[in-house]
Amino acid sequence: RAVILRQSSGINAEYGEFHFPVFFFVTRCKYLREVMQRILLVVLLVTTSAAIRYRTYIATADQKYAGTDNIDLRINFIGTLKSARTGYVDDPHRDDFERGTTHMFDFYLPDVGELECVELTVADNDMWIMHYMLVYKQGR
Repeated sequence: RAVILRQSSGINAEYGEFHFPVFFFVTRCKYLREVMQRILLVVLLVTTSAAIRYRTYIATADQKYAGTDNIDLRINFIGTLKSARTGYVDDPHRDDFERGTTHMFDFYLPDVGELECVELTVADNDMWIMHYMLVYKQGR
């Protein structure tokens, strides 16, 4: 038995952006879950080969109440050619955005050209204090 937790798909031809369907499954069978993760990884590697990698480091401030347990963060990379938006920034294998931590995220997005601005959109009802953010564009 599998349950779809999140689905992200769509094509925005006007801006030349592409997002391929990605399904996250929860199963009772550990072996089946591992197989599905490997298939998902192969699909992601194949579908993102034409995209640019934006390696992003996000640091949370080291002060009282800086960390968060519940934040819905999205990043919009704005460049000279166009803009590209990430899905929710989250690593399910760790507790992101805790006080005094720095985490790395890789986003595979269309080429936005020369990066001019990074826009953060935060939803939910928790506070978070970001210390800094570094973005490295890797590819073309």
